[in-house]
Amino acid sequence: MTAKEPQASEYDGHQHVGVDLHRRRSVTVRQTDDGVPLSAVCILNDPVALGLRIEQAGPDPDVVREAPPTAGTGRPTSCKPPEHASTWPTRCA
Repeated sequence: MTAKEPQASEYDGHQHVGVDLHRRRSVTVRQTDDGVPLSAVCILNDPVALGLRIEQAGPDPDVVREAPPTAGTGRPTSCKPPEHASTWPTRCA
């Protein structure tokens, strides 16, 4: 007998949302506290679309953003993320 994996619409526990940012489209992934995937969706880079995806994760989800090394600055950033940051560079400059 195996445990049933939660469906995205059935899970009401705390969720984690990962956002992998790209130039035109990004990928959002929602997981349970145990790391069980609930959904993975490619979205257009639009603040409303991103907000709706995060809203689906329920109240107060943990959100982590993965960003390219320029991280919106137009120039390479340090490989070491700032203290208390939720943005991690994907490649070192």
